[in-house]
Amino acid sequence: MAYSVPDLPYDYAALEPHIDEQTMRVHHDKHHQAYVDKANAALEGTEWADKDVDDVLRNLDQLPDEATFEDIQHHIYVREKIERGLKDVEEGRIFTQAEVEEKMSKWLRK
Repeated sequence: MAYSVPDLPYDYAALEPHIDEQTMRVHHDKHHQAYVDKANAALEGTEWADKDVDDVLRNLDQLPDEATFEDIQHHIYVREKIERGLKDVEEGRIFTQAEVEEKMSKWLRK
């Protein structure tokens, strides 16, 4: 059971104008897919290849050297961020572009 990138539960353009469709396609279809592919490759041929991702994370110390924590963790992180983002959108907790730029500028100044 190889891991797969879940389909977005909304249209790629659903977050515009805050996140444009092209950015969502690149992030979801290319960037996220690369992490999932690396996690699958690292686990392929091991006893962990068919385990649930939560089982794999609970037993990281037993994984083969080729399996990186970053690849596996990123898969989970992105899935949780998408779910949290959807909930925020549904509940009306979204930022305008100006608010995002203001928050980012504060981080970059530090």
